Amino acid sequence: KYNELKALQSFSTLYKGLKSPDKYQDYIRNFKVLPLKEFYKKWYRADAMALVIVGNVKKLDSVKNIIQTQFGDIESKEPIKSLGYKTEYLKRSNQFTIIKDTISPISKITQPVKYQFYTRYNDEESIFRNFKQKQLLNLLMTLTNNRLYKAQIGYNIPYRFHLATDTGLPAVKLEIETSKRDSRKAIQKAFSVIKQIKKNGFTFPELEGFKEDRIKILESRDTLSISFWTEEITNYYADNGVLPYRKNSFLKNFWYELSLAELNRFANKILSETPEDIAVIIPRKEKPVNEKTIRKWIKSTEAEVKRDTVNTPQFLIPPDKVAQLLPAEYQNIGQEDSGAYKIILENGIELILMPFTPSKGRYQEEIMLHGFAPIGTSAFNNKDYFEASYAPEIVRHSGVGNLNKFQLKDFFHNTSLTPGVVPYISSEEFGFNIDFKPEDLELAIQLTYLYMTAPRKDKEAFKDWKLQEKRTYLKDVGLRTKLDFYQMVHEIIGNYSVNPQGSTKYEAASKLDYGKAFNIYNQLISNPSDFTFIITGEYDLHEAIPILRKYLGNISEKTESRDGAPKNEVNYQLSKPPFKKIFIPETSIENTHLFYTFLRRTKEQVSLQEEIESEIIKEVLNYKLMTLR
Repeated sequence: KYNELKALQSFSTLYKGLKSPDKYQDYIRNFKVLPLKEFYKKWYRADAMALVIVGNVKKLDSVKNIIQTQFGDIESKEPIKSLGYKTEYLKRSNQFTIIKDTISPISKITQPVKYQFYTRYNDEESIFRNFKQKQLLNLLMTLTNNRLYKAQIGYNIPYRFHLATDTGLPAVKLEIETSKRDSRKAIQKAFSVIKQIKKNGFTFPELEGFKEDRIKILESRDTLSISFWTEEITNYYADNGVLPYRKNSFLKNFWYELSLAELNRFANKILSETPEDIAVIIPRKEKPVNEKTIRKWIKSTEAEVKRDTVNTPQFLIPPDKVAQLLPAEYQNIGQEDSGAYKIILENGIELILMPFTPSKGRYQEEIMLHGFAPIGTSAFNNKDYFEASYAPEIVRHSGVGNLNKFQLKDFFHNTSLTPGVVPYISSEEFGFNIDFKPEDLELAIQLTYLYMTAPRKDKEAFKDWKLQEKRTYLKDVGLRTKLDFYQMVHEIIGNYSVNPQGSTKYEAASKLDYGKAFNIYNQLISNPSDFTFIITGEYDLHEAIPILRKYLGNISEKTESRDGAPKNEVNYQLSKPPFKKIFIPETSIENTHLFYTFLRRTKEQVSLQEEIESEIIKEVLNYKLMTLR
């Protein structure tokens, strides 16, 4: 984030004392205690703090007396003068800055260019101190980003953009990330969306969809919880939040009464076709585009004609195809001691069914499905290891049947299945995870059925998957270095129980054989009798069984075989005597952290009791190590 902070520093006095990463080592080593004490005395003071106590306080007067005794004799001081950086920023003329990326370049990888466009709030006080204005601003960000997202739908799109308010300055920031070659296309595409909103406004369905989602969230909030009131009161004191009487009811009424005309007036006021400030963050060796050219591109942008870019299907599986699926025979094993029911379908799939009502929380009124088979990456040759590791990711990125991932997301937009099925693989296991609401049970089983019978083969989607891996790899240097370190440790000890990560993952992804990865996925799903499905949560057993028989019961064995794929010799123990290894990252050391890992050999065979005991010891030690910080 240093480059972003440097851009803000060039626009205002917000980050006045910002230091470059290569200066921090000397800064910390030579830091004097006196300035720190002075800083503490200036800012850590009674009139700048609030004490929040939330919970089952039975003796309120007693608590008040304790607080008064502990804090009452703290001397008051002169009020702290405002830093005034917001006012100073708003008074400046339009600004343009070019920042050469300070992150050490990675060989053979073209770094993206970031364009940041800032539109100022000239009446910043009214927006951030007016409760309704803040709600409108959040609404505007959500709806505008929805439009921007739709403008990026498709595989191998060479740009990404996003609108945000978390700049620290009284401004909206439109950030565009692209290559220098695609800069004009990216900038004009993003601003065409902004211009279209200013010209024609948002639509009634867009506003009503947001209202419906927001009201559902409000109705599900537990206003009697400690976390709710801690958050609300803290927001009130720390961020100038508003805490009206019966806030949830107040907000619901606000959303019910908000008109489309009011929203569009606000959007026209906040969004701008001519941003005041522009920052360009560019790789060291790239020649930047000048301000005049960028503003010329924006000015010549035409408002985009609003259209649906996704061909949304009516059905996940056509009705005539569904009609051909007859419920399979099954063997009812009965209810086990745990309370779960066990059923074996005709094709060998085992079903463990545990319907119950989850307690209040994240999974209230939800169903969780987990299907798995005892086959993982260790079942394949070493030369196929990477293809096996990434096969589930690649298929999920492609979609199922005739539907790509964008069509699936659009189809599930108004359901609880927005994340979709998550196929995964580990050393010894392959499977699927999915959470959903009871009303979406049949859709969830249909989607699982398609992932096991009709994985989509799409080379364009595979190219896009590699592009996304590259973007992830470039995104966070600190995290990449950390992952590289962990990968090195796993390679040294011969641990194949975790999937590749960091640079190893990116380098493997760039060389992956797509055909081989797709064939491996088909091998993983080739034998339904390998699979067990555990389904727990809020559902009716008698309604679920016919649906499961209809779809999962009709998954047939494939002709593909895993014969001839010799099992790797996986060793989970330390393969060498005690050793010491120094990890030197490719990235310049000023942009990284230091990491230490200590390993100790365990017994080859560990009993269940010993495993549980070691887990308890691990958690206790982790807690103690955390308290040392």
